[in-house]
Amino acid sequence: MLMNNFLKTRTSTRSFKNKEIKKDTVKKLYELLKEKSENLNNCGFLFNNNGDIVFEQLEGVGGYQGLMIKSPAYIALNTFDDNPKSYIEGSYHMEDLITELEELGLASCWISLKDVDETVKKTVFNYNSGKVDYALSIGYPQRNEIHENSSSDRIGIDKFVFIDDFYTPATIEELELRGLDDLFYYLRFAPSTYNKQPWRFVLDGDIVKLYTEDYSGVENLVDCGIIMYYFKKLAESLAIDTKWDIDPKLEDEKYQYIAETRI
Repeated sequence: MLMNNFLKTRTSTRSFKNKEIKKDTVKKLYELLKEKSENLNNCGFLFNNNGDIVFEQLEGVGGYQGLMIKSPAYIALNTFDDNPKSYIEGSYHMEDLITELEELGLASCWISLKDVDETVKKTVFNYNSGKVDYALSIGYPQRNEIHENSSSDRIGIDKFVFIDDFYTPATIEELELRGLDDLFYYLRFAPSTYNKQPWRFVLDGDIVKLYTEDYSGVENLVDCGIIMYYFKKLAESLAIDTKWDIDPKLEDEKYQYIAETRI
């Protein structure tokens, strides 16, 4: 599926079939997670396909907007330190994993585990070190229909893309001249915590700088990792090569600098 179509139809699944994931798919998942974890320095993935046990342990304390999502399996993101960069890189690779889950016929939903007791999390996901604040519920969706996200609940491009500084909103005409109009149009559909869309971009010559607005915690770092992933994938679809330089500056400002890339 083209990345722009994937983004427009990218929705979380909060209702899964009461059906175990096929054994050959579970095997592929273990191989996939092992391969991905081996290539990461600041984070890794933890898998538990005993969904009933996980749900029982986390119900009432973890989930999506306070509601624990019941699914046949879960994949946790384990960050090895509290460095903001670790959360950004971890969510970037978690979103990449979601794309690969789709190819295996599996749906997913981000869930928060920030309020779950550390002992419980270590028991559920069998780890000794690191920090687990987020996970994915995964499984077969109750319904297979593809729903297209509405643009009506998305902020306009001029609200999250700027030229040179935050006082100059980008216009479609300016983005067309730069060949970036399609990229930012589809980027609006990227998911974020409670759909707050906190990411902001400043175009400075051939440099794209990413910020987060009104920083409120780790969830903003996760949102930035997710938007960076989709930015890169959309850029690739337009034959634009990008590589993010991540260097968060979390200061007492309205806009917190996160990363930049050359286009």
